[in-house]
Amino acid sequence: MIIIIILVIWCYMFTHVHPKLDTKALKILLHDKKFKTGDMILFKAVDNYNAPMIASYYGHVGIVWVYPDDPKQTPYVFEAANPTNLVLEEHQNLKGIYLSLLENRLKKYKGYTFYKELGNSLDPETIEEFEKFINYALENMKYETAVFSNGIKKGLFGEKLHNKTNCGELVFLSLIKLGLLPFNSYDERIFHHLRWMCSITDLQSNYYEEPVKILFDPF
Repeated sequence: MIIIIILVIWCYMFTHVHPKLDTKALKILLHDKKFKTGDMILFKAVDNYNAPMIASYYGHVGIVWVYPDDPKQTPYVFEAANPTNLVLEEHQNLKGIYLSLLENRLKKYKGYTFYKELGNSLDPETIEEFEKFINYALENMKYETAVFSNGIKKGLFGEKLHNKTNCGELVFLSLIKLGLLPFNSYDERIFHHLRWMCSITDLQSNYYEEPVKILFDPF
């Protein structure tokens, strides 16, 4: 009975206890061109119960990308996700690595989304170099469906990150490529990249603001 009660409380805490965060409307964020390369988007689904199983309120994370020479500063989301559970576009990457228009991606998502703003903008050279990593990932990387066993291999046995990846690992590698985390972070044994990326605040010569919940105004 005690085990059942603990499991019920565990599931309730990760599923129904929501953080008290400020809110911002998506249309205002887009109008004010607030999104920039290096910002994070955090996701909380309402159509699955993965959160208790991965011990994280947020079940998914992506990183914002804005082409440095785009006068409209159109934001995209760069992410890794299981392609069998996610249909974003008619001709999407079947390997599970995506670069999608941020507005379309968020409006299609079944759940809550959050904006984690990077404190200081990155220089154009760094952003251009990051595009090379995005293109490499789209061509050569694929989503790792064995999330739990993958975490054990990385966290306990020290397996290095490679071309089979997940959302937390891809964002982690992105932060290294953007110079926001030191390169030697790659050698750390990390069991749960997703949870670390969602909670990280201190970076190399930069920082993340507290997440804000994104609101959708249909008018």
